[in-house]
Amino acid sequence: MSMDPSPRLVPPRYHATPRDLALLRDVWLFRYLTAVQVSRLHFGHLKIAQRRLRKITALDLVRRFRLPSATPFGDQRFIYCLSRRGAREVAGAEGLAPHEILAPGHAPTALGFLAHHEILTDVRLWLREACQAHGFAYRFVPAYEEVRHGGRRRRRVALQIGATQYIPDGVFALDRAGGRSALFVLEIDRGTEPLHRATGSSVQAKLGLFRTAFDEGLATYADLFGVAFKGARLLWVVPDDSRRQAVLELAVSEDLSPLVWATTTQQVSRRGSLSEPIWFVSGRQDPHAFDE
Repeated sequence: MSMDPSPRLVPPRYHATPRDLALLRDVWLFRYLTAVQVSRLHFGHLKIAQRRLRKITALDLVRRFRLPSATPFGDQRFIYCLSRRGAREVAGAEGLAPHEILAPGHAPTALGFLAHHEILTDVRLWLREACQAHGFAYRFVPAYEEVRHGGRRRRRVALQIGATQYIPDGVFALDRAGGRSALFVLEIDRGTEPLHRATGSSVQAKLGLFRTAFDEGLATYADLFGVAFKGARLLWVVPDDSRRQAVLELAVSEDLSPLVWATTTQQVSRRGSLSEPIWFVSGRQDPHAFDE
């Protein structure tokens, strides 16, 4: 993959509009966005989002590259990221030094990373939409700090468990009525990891690390959010119903009922709702909603 080489039409005195800056800020925070995701964030209509993305691409505020199709004659989708000029615009608007916002120098070469990142972004958009619709406040912390220092992003949500670090894909606190906060730990599962293996990379190993962290009180996350949580839920997003069932059965065998909730990528790619029962819970039959 390579960045789109199309010519730029950059007015020498152009200044980003407030709407452009809001869009660029989200491209910075999420790192890579599709046109569909930009539409969910800002426009609500794909054609309008595509038209604006073409404009700011021509202005050299963002760069784009094609995501190869899985089929020989399939559509190729554009992925958008900040350009150097866009990074300077965001840094100025945020009051940050230019070196604190680094634009990607080249397109990612790992398709697996991009597929994982797209699902994670869909979950974050689902959460954002759901909380806005229901008047809930939330605080999401990604696995790595989005502001890069010295060209490297630092880990944010890693838990040290013995000699092993457990790094979920994100953690968020959902603030409920009466000042209560619920903690959720997020795992994106594309079905590529083995289910069973006591150590190393596997669903079983991650469940074991979460159980240990849960038993120890999740003190790191209490410090991160400034709230002493009584417990947590582990959200598992999987590619299909078969994988969902396998993960939940394993959660039961690992004595994690009813702490593990699972849904599919298809569900979180739709508009978010806290009242929609899309989450299946380990040890239970019927799906649940967040606001139950």
